[in-house]
Amino acid sequence: MSAWSRRLLPLILFIAGVGAIIFSLMQGRGGAGIFIIFPVIYTTGILGIIGVLLIMLSLLSLFFMPFRAVYDSYHTPIADFEEHDVYHAMEKREKRYGGILLIGPFPIIFGTDREMMGVLIIIALIMIAIFIILLFHLT
Repeated sequence: MSAWSRRLLPLILFIAGVGAIIFSLMQGRGGAGIFIIFPVIYTTGILGIIGVLLIMLSLLSLFFMPFRAVYDSYHTPIADFEEHDVYHAMEKREKRYGGILLIGPFPIIFGTDREMMGVLIIIALIMIAIFIILLFHLT
């Protein structure tokens, strides 16, 4: 398995899980609501179970990715690693970080620069819009 496919595996599993849950909700086998300020989505049937399992599997694979990177770094000769263009690109690239914490419908957004914050604001608005659409569509 290549390095790129290992990095994309958690994302693919997460998207597949969310898709299975949304498809289950569209079939009328579940619902959405708010408990205090926390959004709640529940499903019944096999698609809901598969969706939850895929999301849990994606989080588990995401958790073990750093361990695999450490393992690979010990088994890659340093001379071979330094010859690759990826090594030099990693030295020059500035790292940018950001995140979204949704507490109910209220987003808390943090990041290292303005461009990252702008992208995260757009993503948060899309997530809130999807939640509101699901909330009013399924109730």
